[in-house]
Amino acid sequence: MNENAFLGIFPFAFLSLWLAITTILGVFSGWRALSDRFPDSGETALYTLHFQSGALGKGSVINPWGNVNYGNCLRFDVCKSGLRVKVWRIFGPFERPFLVPWDRIVVEERKILFLRYFR
Repeated sequence: MNENAFLGIFPFAFLSLWLAITTILGVFSGWRALSDRFPDSGETALYTLHFQSGALGKGSVINPWGNVNYGNCLRFDVCKSGLRVKVWRIFGPFERPFLVPWDRIVVEERKILFLRYFR
């Protein structure tokens, strides 16, 4: 293949692959189901946490590997009625934010050796 042809095709191939992968991860994680179940109301945030990490999903027939990890690319907005979750547009170009009501959130503390984490 000619080098100029490669340079002309590469950006479109990369963008197509990126969009396909982020869309598949959005489906595997359950993000789409959560945004349908808990639509964002546009409520004003009382407090915002940037660059947060999290994992969505629990494994299924279409995703036998389990969770989809979102490392340092989530934003949590604390609102009066619940917790809004957003992902950076570059990592979820088609993923809408969702707002989970406070009464639907359950937090469990876990320990591994000397480390505490919350699930």
